[in-house]
Amino acid sequence: MSSDLVTSEPDEPSWDFEAFAANQAAAPRRRRRRPARPHPDVQAQSLSDGTRKMYQREWARFVAVCNDAGADYLPAHPLTVAMYFEAAASDGQDEDGTPYASNTFNGWLAAIDKWHELAGFDKPSKNPKVTATMAGIRRTNSGEVRRMPALLLEGLRALVVTIDIRNYPLAIHGVRDYAIIVMGFAVRSAAANSPA
Repeated sequence: MSSDLVTSEPDEPSWDFEAFAANQAAAPRRRRRRPARPHPDVQAQSLSDGTRKMYQREWARFVAVCNDAGADYLPAHPLTVAMYFEAAASDGQDEDGTPYASNTFNGWLAAIDKWHELAGFDKPSKNPKVTATMAGIRRTNSGEVRRMPALLLEGLRALVVTIDIRNYPLAIHGVRDYAIIVMGFAVRSAAANSPA
């Protein structure tokens, strides 16, 4: 670090304090308006409970990793965020041994972004280094898409039997859910069986 960047004593101000004070005393008093700023707690209420809990969980994970590495987490340096995701992608598995999907990383980044936004800092996702890291993870992770087996007629029957369509008030939601599931199955089956 250059020593000429740090000075031991601040320079003396170049303007006259007495003249400034006299002008202020003679000037008519105006009511100053402070710019309105939303309170972070009110902004946080814009999130659903599930999203808020996910953001808190993922933020706690990020803070713990930063503390272990001795890095600042708020505001986080873009390289810290990029290395966090690179390490998670190289490990590639959650506690159950399931590979992380790209959307998992997107949720983590959204949580980090939201905490930075609420604290008044720039979102790390806007930095080109973080953007490039996330794009690289998506590209290398894209081959690991987990596909669920198709729902067959036996599975559909087992599913709709569990839906309550007879007892009010649960039946209101049950009939709706039943209709959505059966119609979705019928449309998908028709599309799969139609000639291209």
